[in-house]
Amino acid sequence: MSTPYSVSTAANGIQILKVPRAGTEAATVSFLFRGGSRYETKETNGLAHFNEHMVFKGGKEYPNFTAVTHAFDKIGAISNAFTGAEVTGFWGKVRSAHIIDVADVFSDVLTGAHYDKKELDRERGVIIEEINMYEDDPQSTVMMMLEEVTFPKHPLGRSTLGPKANIKRFTPNDFRKYDSVHQTPDRMVLVIAGNLDGLDQPALDEKLARFSGSSDVQPEPFTVTQTKPVFRLKKKPTEQTHLGIAIRSIGMKDEKKSVILGVLAQILGGTMSSRLFVEVREKQGLAYTVRAIPDQNVDVGNLVVYAGLRHEKASKALAAILKEVKRLADGDISDDELNMHKDSVMGRLALRWEDSMALADFYGEQQLLLGKMTTTEEELKKIAAVSKDDVVQLANELTDDAKLNAAVIGPHEAKTFESELSFG
Repeated sequence: MSTPYSVSTAANGIQILKVPRAGTEAATVSFLFRGGSRYETKETNGLAHFNEHMVFKGGKEYPNFTAVTHAFDKIGAISNAFTGAEVTGFWGKVRSAHIIDVADVFSDVLTGAHYDKKELDRERGVIIEEINMYEDDPQSTVMMMLEEVTFPKHPLGRSTLGPKANIKRFTPNDFRKYDSVHQTPDRMVLVIAGNLDGLDQPALDEKLARFSGSSDVQPEPFTVTQTKPVFRLKKKPTEQTHLGIAIRSIGMKDEKKSVILGVLAQILGGTMSSRLFVEVREKQGLAYTVRAIPDQNVDVGNLVVYAGLRHEKASKALAAILKEVKRLADGDISDDELNMHKDSVMGRLALRWEDSMALADFYGEQQLLLGKMTTTEEELKKIAAVSKDDVVQLANELTDDAKLNAAVIGPHEAKTFESELSFG
């Protein structure tokens, strides 16, 4: 399942990554930048996400929100943006004939945003309501609590949305400074994935020439100081208990172990055949939702488990989840189980990569964050090569109480869970 790609560099230093895909009329055009909440201080926390909103308020050629949305709507484009810890992105998915149109709009608004004070003030209210929405969602809140305990006093432990106090005081000059530091050509990869028939390279070069400047800003390193399990409780009269567990693991730059971590997470809680689903939901009836995922930054990551639980069984579920991780560390896994979950991972990736947006994400973030790429075909081969010993060895590395963190929302006392927070 080979998907070739090519990388070139524009005159101003922008990396242009092309990922052709046969059998589709669609193309995704994605502007990716090294930036996000990890690059923020306490005082600027929330600025990257706020900037994401303000970009859509217009630039020079597309001077307001109406002009921007009309430009996308008239060509049938699906457009959006995202802010993460280490990457911010602006993307449009469109019929191939309109690749340059998407590049035109985004290159204009990303370089020509004017940050009108009235628009800023109006958008503050929108973002505060977004913050309120997530605060009312216990699943989102418990995950944020989990990040806070896993990365204490570090940008990775802060919400990308930022605190309301910051949102209320950001000025146009804060955004202009952000632009000059984070949206420069040397921090950018433009990905065009899918049907590339509509790509006019000279026209693209003209649009990208709008970008200028350079920046050497670096993210704050993270140093592990944890020596024992950490637990946080938000006591609240919810209808069910929300439990989040984070086991400190490896970052994306450890490419071999990242593949193994993906398989291990699938075994634990990636499907309805996974151990946690079978044990916690089907056998014990403790939860409606239980899942495990790898959550990785470049240099550090976690194996994350979430469960929505019956109040009276919540601490029992915590113990059951940790027991399943320990079982893997003890080598309790058959070749049949391993192969089933490897096939599951590969099957889901193959289906995902049918979409040009998924291809753009897969290749673009590798190029941006790691400076090198594994092809989709190579990725599948790496997954197929994961052995039982690989999984067991990584599970052994994970079953260390000094890597264990948990957060709970519900009507509980902390001591109920703290006594169970150990691999034994």
